[in-house]
Amino acid sequence: LGTLLRFYLARLNAKFSTFPIGTFVVNMLGSGILGALYVAKNSTSVSLLTCSSIAGLSDGFCGSLTTISTFAVELRTLPRHRAYWYGATSVVVAQVILVLAIGVYAWSQGLGSAGCVAD
Repeated sequence: LGTLLRFYLARLNAKFSTFPIGTFVVNMLGSGILGALYVAKNSTSVSLLTCSSIAGLSDGFCGSLTTISTFAVELRTLPRHRAYWYGATSVVVAQVILVLAIGVYAWSQGLGSAGCVAD
């Protein structure tokens, strides 16, 4: 499913030649989902089934949704100043998403000991 979503969102890249918005969206969406899954995994004690489901979503869905290879190719093919802008924007926005996804929960509820002990 992640690959299909990435495929459809990659169509947005053709609409904006100066910024690969489709790749940016899938990578930011993947970062947000991974942050939420981290919170779910570490917020409370969870069952083995829940741990396995979280691992499947993290590795399977998010792994096929996000793409470092396309990101690297786009950085290489964009003009240098646009590549710097795209790379920096991607890193900063992903960090902000993760701070919001994990930080807000941690600051309000606290993160307990790891709910899933074996990954």
